[in-house]
Amino acid sequence: MATNTELTKQQIRQQMLTWRQGLSNEQVESASQQVSRRLLDLKEINSAEVVLLYRAFRNEINLDPLFSAFWQAGKQCLVPRVEQGELCIKQVNSLQTDFEAGSFGVLEPLASLPEADLARVQVVLVPGCGFDRLGYRLGWGKGFYDRLLVRLPQNCLRIGVGYEGQVVEELPCDAWDQRLDGLVTEGEHKVRRLP
Repeated sequence: MATNTELTKQQIRQQMLTWRQGLSNEQVESASQQVSRRLLDLKEINSAEVVLLYRAFRNEINLDPLFSAFWQAGKQCLVPRVEQGELCIKQVNSLQTDFEAGSFGVLEPLASLPEADLARVQVVLVPGCGFDRLGYRLGWGKGFYDRLLVRLPQNCLRIGVGYEGQVVEELPCDAWDQRLDGLVTEGEHKVRRLP
């Protein structure tokens, strides 16, 4: 999807969300499987002990298969929960019993679960409405992930997760927008440390 920085973030967000909502269940499933396989092949993920990931919402790439793979490999899985306007990070051990419908209808970890130590996070998988080739992402406009990313360790690998159709040359960005280290899609994009 081509766009330019003359469009506002809200206009691009609406275009991207409309495009994503138009995907069939089969397209979402196929892309999610391809992205999950690519992520499982990354040496950075294989060597990580603590990974922060998300539960899919509104046709986002579904990472649910990664949870069982990570648990089997002895990794800790962390997932965000919205509390008082910020992302609170919880450690989860079960997709069946550790989640409830939370803010905006997103499946979130139970409030009773222990809060995670952010200093231990080695990889974070970040969803988005759009991504660009410079490492910037477009979220829902609430700034949740931008505020979270500054709280993570400096050496934590920040990987955007999305569809090839969500990638544009350049997004408009503000001073508070946090850059990612790379992007994994079902198409050409793989993790790379950006300059």
